[in-house]
Amino acid sequence: MGLFFSPPSWAKTPAKAQAQLIAQQASLAPGSRSYLGLQLNMEPGWHTYWQNPGDSGLPTKIQWHNVPDGITLHPIEWPVPHYFLVGSQINYGYEKETVLLIPFEVSESLAQSTKPITLSGTASWLS
Repeated sequence: MGLFFSPPSWAKTPAKAQAQLIAQQASLAPGSRSYLGLQLNMEPGWHTYWQNPGDSGLPTKIQWHNVPDGITLHPIEWPVPHYFLVGSQINYGYEKETVLLIPFEVSESLAQSTKPITLSGTASWLS
């Protein structure tokens, strides 16, 4: 079975961080485990936040829609963040580029298929 992602639709205002959903593998077998990645690319001087943003900020979130039966998505596995001083506040997050890993499993009961699986979701982040 293959994984397919729709092209992202962005806000009409220029974003300081762009996102793309990437897959570790293009095809999967029933009973397998793999990773998706939410790749965030920030413009110079901008950053996004870790799961614990520190004194201010918000963590990146993904709300999945219409996850097919037999696919189990797990919480984000966060890379080690950097810290940022903003005045007297300490924040934790990522500059330039980061990939937030999303582990997922394909159930053994999912019949072997050549049909694509489509995952969709809405990611939100503060930059």
